[in-house]
Amino acid sequence: MNKKYRTNIIGDGKDGIIVDNITCDEFTLKNGYVAKKFKKKMKFNHLLHNKLKEIDPESKRYNWYILPPVHCNLKNIVFQKKLKSVNLKKLTKKQYRYLRKSIEILHTNNITHGDLPDNVMIDIQDEMPRIIDWENATLNADNIEKQIDFYAFFTHFKVLKK
Repeated sequence: MNKKYRTNIIGDGKDGIIVDNITCDEFTLKNGYVAKKFKKKMKFNHLLHNKLKEIDPESKRYNWYILPPVHCNLKNIVFQKKLKSVNLKKLTKKQYRYLRKSIEILHTNNITHGDLPDNVMIDIQDEMPRIIDWENATLNADNIEKQIDFYAFFTHFKVLKK
């Protein structure tokens, strides 16, 4: 990994690191964006990306990737909204229902995430969960893949009593 990214790592996952010091045009931390630098050469799934944008154009349920403009000359990097960590064991009833509905919408559109429950974060502005990290997602998912997603969700998340 390039050393210039090491000092500003704000998240480190199996597929890449989240950094706040890579910017291009409006994609800056000040504007609410961070960059994901992939650890391996990324094969960007344009079909999945376009489907997520179609079903969630304002990124209210899914934190889909934004490709950097070509003139920025950034390789293996995408931008996404900056989110905050969630206590994955405890969600409010409202957050739980929202996340469950987000998964249902994915499945209705024959998409499975494939890496739940760890890839859920909270939007800073509305305090609602967003599903992130789409490297293991599947388009045209079958029922077994959908069941795996739901099983991961139901066995992991707990609702806070409020």
